Amino acid sequence: MDFPEMLLTPPRFYTGLAEFLGCLLFIIPSQKRFSRKVTALLLLVFAIVQILFQLLCGIMPLWFWVIGMITAVLIMGFFVLLISKYSLLKCIHYTLFGFIMAEFFASIEWQLYAFIFNATEGQSKTFDVPLMIIVFSALFSSFLFIELFSNKKYKDFEVSLVDTILVVFISLSVFTISNLSFLTQNTPFSTYNSINYIRTLVDLLGVAIFYIYRIYKVSFKMGIETQAMSNILHKNYDQYRQFQNTIEIFNQKYHDFKHQIATIRLENDSNKREQYLEELENNIKSLNVKFNTGNDILDNILASKGMICIENNITFTCVVDGFLLNEISIMDLCAIFGNALDNAISAVKKTSEIEKRVINVAVFAKDELVIIRFENYYESEIIFKDGSFITTKNDQKYHGFGIKSIQNIVSKYDGQISIDTNNNWFKLIIMLHK
Repeated sequence: MDFPEMLLTPPRFYTGLAEFLGCLLFIIPSQKRFSRKVTALLLLVFAIVQILFQLLCGIMPLWFWVIGMITAVLIMGFFVLLISKYSLLKCIHYTLFGFIMAEFFASIEWQLYAFIFNATEGQSKTFDVPLMIIVFSALFSSFLFIELFSNKKYKDFEVSLVDTILVVFISLSVFTISNLSFLTQNTPFSTYNSINYIRTLVDLLGVAIFYIYRIYKVSFKMGIETQAMSNILHKNYDQYRQFQNTIEIFNQKYHDFKHQIATIRLENDSNKREQYLEELENNIKSLNVKFNTGNDILDNILASKGMICIENNITFTCVVDGFLLNEISIMDLCAIFGNALDNAISAVKKTSEIEKRVINVAVFAKDELVIIRFENYYESEIIFKDGSFITTKNDQKYHGFGIKSIQNIVSKYDGQISIDTNNNWFKLIIMLHK
């Protein structure tokens, strides 16, 4: 039995509007490239272009249908890439997700309309547009709430080339199966009055697959972070070994302190005695490697590097508000501070003058930014090449891959890096949004 032709597929206007809304779901939570006014204008242009293109496809012959759908997806992807700051692979992912979401929007709305049309024997044509507005508004609001609510959790959602290939395959499969009956009614899915039903179910399954895949990716990353935390706990033995080395340093300092105290007792000159006491106090302060920044992981990192600084006669000062970094993952926090401090320690150890062996670390808030600043003295020549810092004078590892690693991590948080090497003073400044 043939289907009523007008009930086989939603109007092209609805399809274009649904495709715009599908992309808008992922554009709204993203960081934008332009101001609000420019973004609003671009979104208006996007909506008009998408709808007009679908209207144009409606008057084209059937053979143009596949080309038209591919072009529609390309237009969606262009505007997502233009407006948002997503990477190219993320844009592909969210464009295809938005496309399947649009198919679901249009399909379920038209299924409801077909049901009302048949139930009333065609007497409810006037309810077409109001029904579309109600259904699209309800679906868009519901999914937008999900996206906004989960935006923080999915902020670190990463898309690889393999992920992109898989998503393209999923999208093609869902779209092909859901539209099989549209191309020909002679299919196992084309029983009477079931085309819209099958299409809606398949599109809904496609939306579910996208969400499940994204949840899996985020859960997998959380598992890696949990494993990283476990590895940190298992490093307690290494920390114990480090503390053993520190005890030896304490014993050496204690031996020095006894001689200093004996000297102070024999010294009659009050000025010299005061000078000796000040030196003694400074030596005692140098043994304090305990940090309380408000971030336990960061405290451990700083304490570990602080002990290395003591062993190498490096002055290590920290003014750090660790609470500002609680949103950064454990792995990323360890990588940023570990690489930056290892580079700094490696540089100042080569400085022959003890008073120039200085490393300063600061973390503070400024306006709407979190600033992480590392400073250290260096003597080797620094050369910037191919996105990395290299050096001469047998110091090829200094600020090389470590800096590149930090750059990659900071870009994940939409942050920026500034580096200054004037006057043999290396400054690495990381700026993150609160």
